[in-house]
Amino acid sequence: MSRLKFEDRDMNIIAKMSRTIKSLEKMVSVSMEEFSLTKPQLDVLVVIKFSSHDALKATEIAEELFVSKANISGLISRLESAGFIERAVDPDDSRAKKLTLSSKANDVLDKVLPKYITMTNKIMSKFSEEEKTILVGQLEYIESSMSRGGIHEEK
Repeated sequence: MSRLKFEDRDMNIIAKMSRTIKSLEKMVSVSMEEFSLTKPQLDVLVVIKFSSHDALKATEIAEELFVSKANISGLISRLESAGFIERAVDPDDSRAKKLTLSSKANDVLDKVLPKYITMTNKIMSKFSEEEKTILVGQLEYIESSMSRGGIHEEK
C-alpha cells in the first residue's frame, strides 16, 4: 500500500488506479520471465490473438495498446526476431504488412494464458459478480471520458 495520500479525492483515485496497474504489470512480468517475454511483448501477442481478425497492422496494435509507432516497431522487430510473429502482405493493400502469430507464439500463449487467467481470477475473486459489472462500467466510463479529453459531456 502506498504511503501517499493526496488531499484531493480524484487524485487519490487516479494514483490508486496507476499503482494497481503497475502492480499487475509487475506480477505478469515475473510470470513471463520463463518464456523470455516482457509484459509489452505479451501485450502485442494477446492483442493479435484476441483481435477479431487473424492479422493486424502495426498501427492497429499501437492504437489498441496506446503506444507510439516507434515503440511498436521495436516490439514487433524483437518479436519477429524471436520467432513469435510473422509478417505477411496485406491482401487489401500490397504496401502494408499484416502481423500474425507464429506457431511458437500460439504454443507459448497456450501455456501463459491459463496462468494469467488463474492469477486474474484469484485477484478478482474478492468481488461479487455485481461488483465486477459495476467496476467494468465505471472503468469504461473513465476511459470514454479520457478519450474525449477528460471532460464528460452532459446528457
